[in-house]
Amino acid sequence: MPKQKYAKNGEAAAAYECSKRTCKWQGTTDQKAEKYNGYGITEHVCPKCGNNSFYGLLNPVT
Repeated sequence: MPKQKYAKNGEAAAAYECSKRTCKWQGTTDQKAEKYNGYGITEHVCPKCGNNSFYGLLNPVT
């Protein structure tokens, strides 16, 4: 049986993976880029493609 790769609800994510199928960038919260959205708030985005949704990974990126 394969090991679980992605974090489920309630599990702490050790790293993140971009949800865009063509990108799949992996990194930690500190490695994510920040983008100002125009309302005085910044959000974390993928530094490679600019996507703002991520999957949580159970194992840290090596």
